[in-house]
Amino acid sequence: MAIRSKCAFNNFKKVEHLTRVYEMIDVLRAGCEMGSEKLMELTTRFYGLHCSDCENIADFSGQLSQINHTLRDFHPDTAFSEVQLILRFLQGLGSAYDTWINTLTQSSVLIATPTSPTITFDAVCQKAYDEEKRQAAMTGSNTALVAHSQSRSSKSGSGPVCTHCKKPNHGEPKFFIKYPHLKAEYDEKRRAKNKRKADVRTVE
Repeated sequence: MAIRSKCAFNNFKKVEHLTRVYEMIDVLRAGCEMGSEKLMELTTRFYGLHCSDCENIADFSGQLSQINHTLRDFHPDTAFSEVQLILRFLQGLGSAYDTWINTLTQSSVLIATPTSPTITFDAVCQKAYDEEKRQAAMTGSNTALVAHSQSRSSKSGSGPVCTHCKKPNHGEPKFFIKYPHLKAEYDEKRRAKNKRKADVRTVE
């Protein structure tokens, strides 16, 4: 029958057991409508997905690749090209990767020339994984540095700051250079304290 002869393999399998023309047309029309709906769903997911929606870059690139494989299985003409896949991936990374993306696009070929092959999607993803690790390491180092600085600050500068010399751990009233008479009082108290300790040791 003419309808079967014009069908691709998948559609042919759908109608090969049917004998009436109107039944074949109904099945093929329903399949076409379902296919268009699926195509719209996959395309919307492809353009709407961002790295911030995923666990990490590996998850993000994996989901984009899977969507594109599904589109290719649906029909070869509906799949995105390698360069379209790369661009969509780069666009979805977010502002934290702007500098890295700028460097990558300046140093890599996205559109092939007779003398320059294009960078592949897998190669771009690998470079992005490396950048993700580098940023994570930098964040960890900065966090440790801040914690160390805060710890040192809390140990060395927990007391009041002198308004005269700007150093911590003593207030202006205790600053002996500005108030020399306090030095004598302090020394006297310290001598008395040391004498008491000496007397206790003698008794023991």
